[in-house]
Amino acid sequence: MSFLAYELACNQDIQQKLLDEILKIDDETEGKKINYDQLQSMKYFDQVISEILRKYPGAPVSNFCHF
Repeated sequence: MSFLAYELACNQDIQQKLLDEILKIDDETEGKKINYDQLQSMKYFDQVISEILRKYPGAPVSNFCHF
């Protein structure tokens, strides 16, 4: 999450586009919790999360094969 916050702070245009998408869903739900289908419809959110995980993987990559 800290890498996500860092990247959004450095890229204000991405931050704004993501906020716009989140606010659109919030308007549709009228402030209620979002459901799975609404979360799935957030394509830009998915792209941002995927890019963060690509740039900053959760675990180091190992080149060793252990059998």
